[in-house]
Amino acid sequence: MSNKFIQETVSREILVAQRDASVIRQFCATEYEGDIKGKGTSVKVNILIPATLKDTSTSPVSREADGLDTNTVTISLEQDKNYKFEISHKDVAEGMPTGMFAETLTDIGQQIALEADKLVLSKYTEVLKENIIPKASVDKSNIYDYLIDLDVKMDELEIPQMGRIVVLPPRIAGLLAKDTIIRTAKEQDMPLGYVTKVGNLTIVKSNNVAIKEVSSVKDSFECLAFVAGKTFAHVNGFCEDKVVDSSVVTTGFKDIAMGQIISGAKLVMAKYAVLFEISYK
Repeated sequence: MSNKFIQETVSREILVAQRDASVIRQFCATEYEGDIKGKGTSVKVNILIPATLKDTSTSPVSREADGLDTNTVTISLEQDKNYKFEISHKDVAEGMPTGMFAETLTDIGQQIALEADKLVLSKYTEVLKENIIPKASVDKSNIYDYLIDLDVKMDELEIPQMGRIVVLPPRIAGLLAKDTIIRTAKEQDMPLGYVTKVGNLTIVKSNNVAIKEVSSVKDSFECLAFVAGKTFAHVNGFCEDKVVDSSVVTTGFKDIAMGQIISGAKLVMAKYAVLFEISYK
């Protein structure tokens, strides 16, 4: 029992640190039902269920009722991230100075947070074709106007205005920070990764925005804009099995996995995601 308790405690510490350090994951649906017991498990995610509106031109009495899409939203972890951390003996951890082991677990969680952001942003390839905006070049003189146009484009695509998130790489976010309009604006509440707000868009930055290469040369960034909490889902958890490798399960503490973290992501509402390609002048 004590071995299992120690393992769960360590895994939870890692997950908490990952949650606190992840920029993109905070804008995803992350509530799921059931347990994640091993790599390959699919889990049900609590996320927006689309409503289907019927033809409203007919009489309310005779027309069909509006309905909800009751399909289950699941995320498969089979091909996604799987991490395992081992410790040779509990005395190694217990012998560390006070707080040192906790800091190590926090650092592990922060590293996984970067991978979680990368996992979500890698779903850019699943965006609808009609929601892809052609490549444009930006600099500090036009980046603000470009984002205003992006906000208008999302209006035209009938994407909800509330909760719009735009993810920019640090290089482009830096250009925006130099804009005279942005430099005079002041925000009181600044969540993790927050840069500023433009129109209905909350701008955040991440170093994991996809980079497009042309002839092996970094050409542009493939950035995402989406609605927070409705567009992407991300889940992670830990495996309770004491696994050394894929085929061996131990009964003792020595050499067991201290953290068996599994992670998965899915683009659930593709119509709420916009892909735009920008290059740096």
